[in-house]
Amino acid sequence: MGVDTIAITEHTLDTGTTGGAVTLLEPVADAIRQHEAIWKKWGTVPKRWPIELRSDPPLTWRARPATDNYPFTEIEGPYGIRLVLGARLCEISALVRWGAFIEDEAVQAAVTALCKAVASCLGAKQVIYIPDSAYCPSLAMNFLEQYMPLEAVIDWLSRECGPPAPTISSIGRELSDDEMRALSPGWNSTDYARAVERDGYFVEGEGLFEYLVNIVKPGPRPPFDQVAEHLWGANCNIDSDGDSRTLGDTQWTELTIELRDADKPRVDVDPISTDPLVLQVRSFSAHLAQEVAGFIAGRSGGVIEPMQKRERSEFWPK
Repeated sequence: MGVDTIAITEHTLDTGTTGGAVTLLEPVADAIRQHEAIWKKWGTVPKRWPIELRSDPPLTWRARPATDNYPFTEIEGPYGIRLVLGARLCEISALVRWGAFIEDEAVQAAVTALCKAVASCLGAKQVIYIPDSAYCPSLAMNFLEQYMPLEAVIDWLSRECGPPAPTISSIGRELSDDEMRALSPGWNSTDYARAVERDGYFVEGEGLFEYLVNIVKPGPRPPFDQVAEHLWGANCNIDSDGDSRTLGDTQWTELTIELRDADKPRVDVDPISTDPLVLQVRSFSAHLAQEVAGFIAGRSGGVIEPMQKRERSEFWPK
C-alpha cells in the first residue's frame, strides 16, 4: 500500500445534522469541474453506482451521520472524494498519492482547489496537507476526534515534526550516499537514482493568529532581496515594499515581501523603536516570522526576543 494525501481543515458545524453540510458543499462542484481531467485519472467511482454514472458521475454529496459507535460524520462526493467531520476538524481525502501531489503541479492545483473550496464552504481559512501514513505529520490525523482548533494542530506539527515546507513541491529530501548504501549495499550514484524521502507537510492560508518577533539593536541588515531568497529560493517571484533606497541597501528599517503564488505568504518588518532600534517581524505564519528574524539577526547581530502571537480581528473576512 502506498502513501496518500490527506488535507485537514476545521468547521463549526453540528455533526448531528448532515443536510446542512451537504447544502453548504454545493459550490465545491465548480472547483472539481475546473480540474475534472485530473479527477477522472486519479479518482474512483463507487461500484454500486449505475454504469451510466461511472464515466460522468454527478458532482453531488451523500452524507452518513455519526453514530454512537462511530463518532464521525462522513460525506462522500464524486471521484472518491470523502470528508470526515470530527468534533472541530475536517479531514479531506481524495485517493491521490502523496508523491504525485508533491511532484505534479496539475495534481497540486486540483487538490488545493478542492480543499480550499471545501474550507471556504465550512468557514475556514487554512488547510494542512499531510501524508496519511509513514511519516511524522500523519499522526495529526489522530486529533480528528478531539475538539481541537486547527491552529493547535499546526503548533503540534511544528513542535513534533519541524516547520512546514515553504511550498508543496519542496517537501522531502534526497537520501545521502550513506543512507542509500544502508538501504542497498550495492548502490552507487552513477548507475542508480537516489531515493527521495517525502517527509513533511504544507500549511495553506492565513490563520487565527499573527506572529510577532522583535529584534533588538540589529546592525546593518542584509539586502531585502536576500531575505526573500532565504525564504523562497533564488529568483523567487515576489512583490516587495519598504524603505530601501537601492537594491543593496543595508540600512533599511521597513520591509514587506510577499511570494506571488496562490497562497501569497507574506512577511512584514517595521521599526517599533528607533533608539534603540527594534525591528518587529510579523507574519500569519509562525515559521516565516521566525525564519526572517533568525536570518536578519544572524547577519546583523542583535537580540531576538521570544515570539508573541495576537489574535486577528477578522478571522473570517468576507
